[in-house]
Order: sequence, then C-alpha cells, then structure tokens
Amino acid sequence: MWDRKELKASAKANLKRNYWKAVVASLVLMFATGSGGAASSSSVRSQSEAETNELATAIMGMDTEVLVAIIVGVLVMILIIGIISAVVSIFLLNPIKLGARKMLCDCRDDSINFGGIGYAFQNGYWNIVKIMFLKGLFIGLWSCLFVIPGIVKTYEYMMVEFIVIDNPGISSKEAFAKSKEMMTGNKWKAFVLDLSFLGWHIAA
Repeated sequence: MWDRKELKASAKANLKRNYWKAVVASLVLMFATGSGGAASSSSVRSQSEAETNELATAIMGMDTEVLVAIIVGVLVMILIIGIISAVVSIFLLNPIKLGARKMLCDCRDDSINFGGIGYAFQNGYWNIVKIMFLKGLFIGLWSCLFVIPGIVKTYEYMMVEFIVIDNPGISSKEAFAKSKEMMTGNKWKAFVLDLSFLGWHIAA
C-alpha cells in the first residue's frame, strides 16, 4: 500500500535530481495532451455592435441556396479538421505523450534522457497506438453514459500507460485487466492525490 505524503516526497526528491529534464518532459506532455493553451477570443469580444448587425444583415440578405452552400462548406471543413486532428492525436501525439511519461518515470533511477520521447516509435508502435486509442475510446464511451462512470473508468485505466511503458508488447486485454487489478481499492486514493494538486492547477 502506498502513502500519499511519502509518494509526493519521493517525487519531489526525484525531481530535484532531474529538474530540467523533467521540465522538458512536462512541456512535451503538456503539448501532447493539448493543455498548453487556448485561443484568445478578445477579437470577438471587441467587435462592435454595429459590425455584428452589419454581418447579420448581410447573412439575411443572402439567397437561401448560397447560405445553405456556405453552411455545408463550413460543416465539411469542421469535419475534415476533426478527422485530421483525431489522426494526428492517435498516431503522433499519443505516442509522444507516452514517451514523455516514460521520461518522467525514468527520474526514479536517474536514467532519464531525451531519447525517451521517441520510446513508443521504437518499441511496439502499433500495439501502443492501439492500446492508447482503446483507452480513450472506452473512457469516452463510459463518459457518454454519465459523468461518474467516466471518472471511475478514468481511474480504473490510470495505470494502462505505465504498464505499456514497462511492457510495450503486452496485449490490450492484459493491459486493461492489470490496470483494473492495480487500481482496485486505490481509485479513491488516486482521486484524493489528484485533489491535493488542485491549488497548483489553480495557480497555473
């Protein structure tokens, strides 16, 4: 059984020994998970009411066929962008994310190196892509049922990435079963551990 205070103290000690490498790995992880930034809406907020009315008038004055064609074109573009984004995430960002996590795990024995970023591309790439995709799919499907089942499954599958890091050739069935076994009785503790970082998230 693990203790939250001991775990955080150990992580802090490991971080001190590998600080800048861990910072680089964290930045890569932030980029791969899409949490690094958001588009600014200041230009939208600063648009004057007159400009908004002018745009609305122009749209209302369009022929129905032209308006429908524009709407269909925009929807098609959104669909294409969504597909491209999903492909990039599945085949590029997820493997990079796994590599960044491996770098952070390597802090434990001071073997951290930047080559770890490409770990997934050199060790069972297609199997890793499959398992990472299934993890996201399963959590997404459970989340569609309700928020709580999605949260439970998120913690149940929390260890999948780390299991794959240790054994990139493991089957998806074994990876999910092992994660479920490891998190049995530990989901609440992991949730509380995440809550203990809430202040840092707010500050960030």
